[in-house]
Amino acid sequence: MEKSITGAVTESLVSTQGNKSRMLTMAQVDKYLEQLLQTVLGPQYSILFKEEDIVLITSEVNKVFCSQDVLLELEPPLKICGDIHSPFGDLLRLFGLNGFPP
Repeated sequence: MEKSITGAVTESLVSTQGNKSRMLTMAQVDKYLEQLLQTVLGPQYSILFKEEDIVLITSEVNKVFCSQDVLLELEPPLKICGDIHSPFGDLLRLFGLNGFPP
C-alpha cells in the first residue's frame, strides 16, 4: 500500500470507550485500505468493519478535512471527475485509468 494514500491520516487514532482507551494504528488503517482495494475482485473479498473503527476513522477524517483549506490551488496536469454516487469498484476503476491521488 502506498504511503501517499494514507498520508493525511495521523500516525495513530485514539478513542476512549468507557474506561479503556483504544488505538487504531497506521498499520491497521493500511490493512483496511488493502482489504477495501481487494473487494473489487469479488464477494469473497468482502470486509466487515467494527462500528467503533468506523466511528474512529470518520472522526479523524473529519478533523483532517476541517483542517484543510476550502480552496485548493492545484498544479497541472490534473484530471477532475464529478461527484461519484456509485459503487466503490467504479471509483477504483477511475483510479486504475487515471492513477491514484498523490
